Amino acid sequence: MLLVTAEEAHQMDHWACRHAGIPLFMLMDHAGRRVAEEIKSRFQPESSIVVVAGTGNNGGDAIVCARYLLQWGYQVTLLMAGTESKRSQDSKRHLQAYRSWNGLVQQCEELDEQRTEGLFASAQLLVDGLLGTGLRGAPHEEYRGLIQLMNESQVPILAIDLPSGLLADQGEIPGDVIQATWTVTFEAYKWCHLLSPATSKVGKVIVASIGIPPRAAVELGLKNQVLTTAMIASLLPVRENESHKGSYGHLCIIGGSQWMPGAPQYAMEAAYRMGAGLVTLGLPYSLAQGLATQVRLPLLWPWEEEESHFATTSSAQQDFDPYTALAIGPGIGVWNGGERWLEQLLNRSHQPVVIDADALKLLARHPQMLTQHGERIILTPHPGEMAVLCNVKKEEVRQHRRELAIELATKWGVHVVLKGFHTLIATPDGTVYCNPTGNAALAKGGTGDILTGMIAALLAQGVALCDAARVGTYLHGLIADLYTGDPYSLLPADVITHIPRVLQHVLTIRSTSA
Repeated sequence: MLLVTAEEAHQMDHWACRHAGIPLFMLMDHAGRRVAEEIKSRFQPESSIVVVAGTGNNGGDAIVCARYLLQWGYQVTLLMAGTESKRSQDSKRHLQAYRSWNGLVQQCEELDEQRTEGLFASAQLLVDGLLGTGLRGAPHEEYRGLIQLMNESQVPILAIDLPSGLLADQGEIPGDVIQATWTVTFEAYKWCHLLSPATSKVGKVIVASIGIPPRAAVELGLKNQVLTTAMIASLLPVRENESHKGSYGHLCIIGGSQWMPGAPQYAMEAAYRMGAGLVTLGLPYSLAQGLATQVRLPLLWPWEEEESHFATTSSAQQDFDPYTALAIGPGIGVWNGGERWLEQLLNRSHQPVVIDADALKLLARHPQMLTQHGERIILTPHPGEMAVLCNVKKEEVRQHRRELAIELATKWGVHVVLKGFHTLIATPDGTVYCNPTGNAALAKGGTGDILTGMIAALLAQGVALCDAARVGTYLHGLIADLYTGDPYSLLPADVITHIPRVLQHVLTIRSTSA
């Protein structure tokens, strides 16, 4: 599913007009009808609906929506905001068509606050067509007052394209904004639908087609996407009956310390659940010795240690040829000389690598080590680790997630999985994939180690870096979405236990669509 900026959405509209012969007047009609159809699927005819329309194309879509609802037997009031002279010619033509059906029109300036409150309170649904993708700052006073009254009405609100007050390309909220119950957008997600805190205002997002040919995205070079189950199903590797453990790779997970012995075990168990044929744990010697009688599945590889961490020179002595992928970082800790240890490890190995947790902090001390290895590396930072990698404050990561992920990925030629609500996956060419799965149930220590294991297991099986990052991230979040418990009590062990469930869910979709 496409993910576009306001400018890219505008380009799609004009491509359809120039190359597909669909005038903007008709695109507006298609958009308004699709909004009306979504309302029809949720509300019975004769329901009372107030449609609030601004002066832009978003308002034009709202006028068309009001006309179709009127034709279908709904009780519609069209509330017009803004100066009539600013309304586009297409909007004026649709308004004329609405009036030809004897549609009721109210002008905002003709109603005082009390009458507007009463109008909203009498409705079963409010349709927000005030402001669209052209907004560049906080709404001005007239619109701000309407937004406040609509929110205070406690009536469900369906927003057209995006809730009024949001900036299409950003997660930041510049002022008052509609709190939508549903948002119907067209052809593609906009960034505000997915970036925090704006995403908390959009409600359930429905992406509706208005007839723009798929070729438009290809011709315009639009690449950013929201992950879907169908996409992930197509990327899962096929497993043949005539196979053995060697067919599915040998993953080496390098991590652990005296203070975090469980992290690499979580990664190991997740990797096996994701289909890795063999998993070896590379651990500091004392930790490997302690786990020798406790861990059943993996092979243990003890490394020389210093003060409960890996010895700085230990990575220069190892042979990584037996492995098809590496994961570095779960529970590893931070120590003096750790960056040299990591650089030696990367220089000695040649496999695709996931770098996570404290290994990211070691990397941040000397990021130039990525120069020779970026094409085989996936970084999986949470916002705090991203702040260290980019040498910025954590708040800046929250405000500029997309920009920082792209900058890091393109600068060093790596894949970046920037974790968080709606995790972003940035590729070396600047493409971004947004993951829609996951919720607060995953806000637990250890779940990041599990994601590392899931992605690394796919790499071990020969899956390409971008595909492994997308599949692992999507399935990891889907576990929380399909989990039938509360958002509090999901444990890391439960996440691992539910991996078969999400795999079966996706494989069922693949088999039914084949």
